Amino acid sequence: MALYYNMQRNPGAFVRHHWLHTKTGDGKELITVSGITAIHVKGQTHQRWYRETVNMNIDLTHMVPDWPLEDGSSAKSWIKLTNWVPFVTINAIYDRAHSVDAGFAVDEFSLGVGRPIAGTDIPYDFYLPSMEPAISNSVDMRLVARIAVRDSDAYLYRIGYHVTLTGEFVQPYPGQLDTGGLGDDYRGRGV
Repeated sequence: MALYYNMQRNPGAFVRHHWLHTKTGDGKELITVSGITAIHVKGQTHQRWYRETVNMNIDLTHMVPDWPLEDGSSAKSWIKLTNWVPFVTINAIYDRAHSVDAGFAVDEFSLGVGRPIAGTDIPYDFYLPSMEPAISNSVDMRLVARIAVRDSDAYLYRIGYHVTLTGEFVQPYPGQLDTGGLGDDYRGRGV
């Protein structure tokens, strides 16, 4: 079962969160976010690794400007990404008693953004490097990490993240203006 942490719904799981939004020398948007997420994952046995997938939805609302629409209303701009660099690492571990082959890992990580776009075959979550350039109609950025813990009394308490994005804000596509939150298919265990 995957673990889900949403900054808007579970802000307490994000122990620290920092962000920077500015422009690059060539006029592109530059967004950098970093922080720590409390995940509290316990190992199961000293004989094998217990693995989980951690999904962190990072809120970018305060960095994404509104785009004026023809009817006089506005919607959040979409982000057309040209470059991205995600990173996730171990931040806090604990082993309660005598350590027997304890281990802690972040095996891999990736960046995923987006919602389904009508008339395309782009799924709910598409994971970047598979698309270039990528357009997100979401003000959430999904950071996915595969973590592992080994030993029956070992805990991986916190993971740290750092993501840098470059691109441009673009007009929302008509009929696809739902940009907030997550749909009903967002299931799993979270804090």
